[in-house]
Amino acid sequence: MSIVPKGDGAAPPGVETLLTVWAVRDGGMAFLASQADALARLEANGRAVDAVRMAAVALRDGQAEHALSHLLYAQRQAPSSSLITLLIGDLRLHLGHADAAEPFDLLARRSDWNAAWYRLAQTRLRFGRPDLAAVEIHETLSRNAPLLDRPAVALLDEILRATGARGWCGLTNGGDLIVGGPVTRCGAPTLRVMLDGKPLRLTARLRDQGFIRFPLGKAGFAAQSIEVTASGVPLLGSRLKPQSIIRCEGFVERVETGIAGWCWLPGEPTVQPLVRLPGPAGEITLAAKDLILTPANTERLIWQRRFTLPFAALPPGRIALAGPHGRPLYGSPLWPSGGIDSGMAAAQRLRRRFPASGEALTEGEAGAEGEIAAEISIPAVHRGRRPETPSQNRPAPGMPASRQVLIAIPVYRGLRTTIDCIRSVLAHRGPDEVILVISDASPEPALVEALRALAGKEDILLRVEPVNRGFPGTVNLAMRQAAAAGQDIILLNSDTLVTAGWVAGLRDATYGAPDIGTATPFSNAATILSYPDSQRANAIPTEEEIDELAGLFAAQNGGATVEIPTGHGFCLYIRHDCLIETGVLRDDVFAQGYGEENDFCMRARHLGWRHVAATGCYIGHLEGQSFAAAKDSLVRRNLVMLNTLHPGYDGLIADWLKADPLSEQRRAVDSARLHRLQGDRAAILFVTHNREGGVQRHVLMRARQAEEEGFLALILKPGRDRAGAALCRIETPSLALPNLTFAAFAAPSLLADFLASCRLDSIELHHFIGHEPATIAMVMALGPPFDLHLHDYAWFCPRITLTAQGNHYCGEPDLATCDTCVRDRGSALDRDITPAALIDWSRAIFTRARVVIAPTADTAARFQRRFPVKPQVLPWERDLAHLHDRPVARCAPGKIRKVCVAGAIGYEKGYQILLDCARLAQAEDLPILFQIVGFTCDDARLLETGRVTITGRYEENEAVALMQAQQSDLAFLPALWPETWSYVLSQLWQAGLPVVAFDIGAPAERIRQHGGGVLLPLSLPPKRIIHALRNVVSSTQAAA
Repeated sequence: MSIVPKGDGAAPPGVETLLTVWAVRDGGMAFLASQADALARLEANGRAVDAVRMAAVALRDGQAEHALSHLLYAQRQAPSSSLITLLIGDLRLHLGHADAAEPFDLLARRSDWNAAWYRLAQTRLRFGRPDLAAVEIHETLSRNAPLLDRPAVALLDEILRATGARGWCGLTNGGDLIVGGPVTRCGAPTLRVMLDGKPLRLTARLRDQGFIRFPLGKAGFAAQSIEVTASGVPLLGSRLKPQSIIRCEGFVERVETGIAGWCWLPGEPTVQPLVRLPGPAGEITLAAKDLILTPANTERLIWQRRFTLPFAALPPGRIALAGPHGRPLYGSPLWPSGGIDSGMAAAQRLRRRFPASGEALTEGEAGAEGEIAAEISIPAVHRGRRPETPSQNRPAPGMPASRQVLIAIPVYRGLRTTIDCIRSVLAHRGPDEVILVISDASPEPALVEALRALAGKEDILLRVEPVNRGFPGTVNLAMRQAAAAGQDIILLNSDTLVTAGWVAGLRDATYGAPDIGTATPFSNAATILSYPDSQRANAIPTEEEIDELAGLFAAQNGGATVEIPTGHGFCLYIRHDCLIETGVLRDDVFAQGYGEENDFCMRARHLGWRHVAATGCYIGHLEGQSFAAAKDSLVRRNLVMLNTLHPGYDGLIADWLKADPLSEQRRAVDSARLHRLQGDRAAILFVTHNREGGVQRHVLMRARQAEEEGFLALILKPGRDRAGAALCRIETPSLALPNLTFAAFAAPSLLADFLASCRLDSIELHHFIGHEPATIAMVMALGPPFDLHLHDYAWFCPRITLTAQGNHYCGEPDLATCDTCVRDRGSALDRDITPAALIDWSRAIFTRARVVIAPTADTAARFQRRFPVKPQVLPWERDLAHLHDRPVARCAPGKIRKVCVAGAIGYEKGYQILLDCARLAQAEDLPILFQIVGFTCDDARLLETGRVTITGRYEENEAVALMQAQQSDLAFLPALWPETWSYVLSQLWQAGLPVVAFDIGAPAERIRQHGGGVLLPLSLPPKRIIHALRNVVSSTQAAA
């Protein structure tokens, strides 16, 4: 059965078909193969693109399983790609894999795409779960328009037959109620339709192939719910939710030639929506047709369709655009000719000031003409003296504010978050605080009803606006009300949760100096004021965590303020005189919002007002509750506008972020949280590098062991700040504290004092790479004893791995040879140092260590040859001493030997050996397949051989299961250097695989001790390696 929705309009060949459902049986796979190259062009990740193209080749060659492995690799390279997920589901279904439901279920629930729900139902039906298929079809029909092509209708009929249901129903964006199934046939039970609980008499009906259409028109769109029953029994899909089915997302902006934007209907994405533009000569309608195929859109299955309109076709002045059902597009209203009009006004003003003939206007007359340019620019950065304020009546610093505070909460969507926000404001309300809630024509009737009910019980003011004004326009209603009443005002997003003392903290910060105009608190999502991490998204804290953090901010930072370039509109305290002097937000250029409060702050700066962070205040913020998928476009457009209005704005913010003036306040809170976590425990410090690999795994394991033993584990890593300066970072395994950073050069004593305050019991020095030598010296001077753990050979080999030319083991020659090697190949350390100087520096550290610990005797012996120490041998893990030999069947002629290779394979880990073996297997058609669980330094060259599959990166907790899933015959460790442990060997053994490795380093020592593998001479050529891998007959010997 093929499920291929046609949509209402033509689609670009070979593109829209990728986003719909195609056949997965018979000829369908040929179609799938033909589309893989088109899909590859839509992906941003280069490795994913290559893998998708290789999948296409495999499909054309009839190797569907091999194609699936390529797609699984592509998915690991681009884990968020919905299109790759879609292909994986189709291939699994074609191959009869029961887990085909997993990708379809993910897509359906992540994007609520109707075609994904149908595919999921098809999979359920195929694998004997019609009950689940009925539930999932009901779910999509209630929220999305139905697919109406023959295969889709046939699928629904098959589900009805399997479950005994009487019929199904749906609603289209064309206003048709669709009913299908046995209920539509002659003699069927009586059909009953209820709109919002009221019966609807069905008159006109149009019988189609397999279903009936009942045109409802605007009555259907206006309803909140539609119930369809047959003899009192609901049909699949009932109760329909029209407001979900007709949901519309769109955006518009001014471009060089006119206006451009996009619109789409998530409930029926194949429809080409009509965009409406009222004008003096009547309404203009234009169809949004062409799909905007960006990686971001295809990743999230967003079907944005482009529309454009030239300046000549636009009505004059301000214009407003809406989707097919009247919902305004984001970015609307806008003034397309604003720049032209502004330029013309400025030119005319200058002409009158400097006329070619006649009398010129005086400066006073020219300035008072009243011609205001819509897009006049005000520089973001002051040059020279800060301007004096025009106000003569500012209170002195510390003078208490006697006026009331109006807390303005604009509301659009989000019932639960909005009510939670208002209740938190009510819970922490003071006597001089007035709460004003404004519903900006919310599309959620339940939200408006809840607000009315709350206003009836609590002392809050409620305004319900009939027309959507956007955030700036709505906030301006409150700002003008506050200005008229002589009140300060707080702009508060409806997705925030406030805390005890928040208003007082903001008020005190604002009145801390006569030139402070606004104050903003810290929050989990407040861009430059975000905590704990100011550079990336933070997890949304619970109410208890919000209250706890608010207490910590107040205790650590008190009433301190730090000047910031701009306030943040999620929670912005504006004092009354700043509001009066600056004016309200600009609702003429920022549409629904984003950037309007920054414009306000830039204007206020030029009037002499400063903006501060109230560093003792913290509130919670869910962020983005009201703007949905159009946020990215709106932010991009408004940032352009902000930089047009205030040239240099981006640079102002970038310079401020680079300086990071709030780092001290964030660090103070992190420090308090750490010491609260520590309690009366002593601490152990683990010093390591910031690179990936086994060192980090071992350090984390040791840190967790320390915490299990009753210590606080502190991990010291190197890093760089935003300016590129060296710093040290403190981490702990049980709590994310990204602000415990200390400048390595500027403030070494600050780090030493902090570590001393942590009551260190002992120190474990695992690695020095990335740290300044002075940092290592400071750590050793702290006083507690330190143990030195050996992970590689960086202590005496600047190449780290004891490898020479060709990435083979160097044999550990004399210092002169080592020096030549480093001069020829460079150092792998992060500083230039000769081998002799490195050894001298390291020797001083080794001799001061309480104990030096090596994971294997092989490692210990190599260090004993260089330093006057005798390392204690303590394996990093308990080895599998009782591993039984697993028989390996001898390969029959022509049978493919499957060999697992795991980990991150670089040149020292044997990449070149692996590539040579794969190319030889390709050239001589040798029956061997290398299955890489992990990734390599160059996946593409390996994949080109056709003798390698690659899973891509994996999480440690899935490594063993992923190895087992390959169903390999054995494993191969191609590393060419004397590894000190090898966690990969442990994982391969856990996966039940015998391991073939070269006779060098820790893997060789462990295999000799415990069995579980075969050792090969280090210099074996590729052909002999393949021969050995194909002829291993037990985990202790290889056939000749």
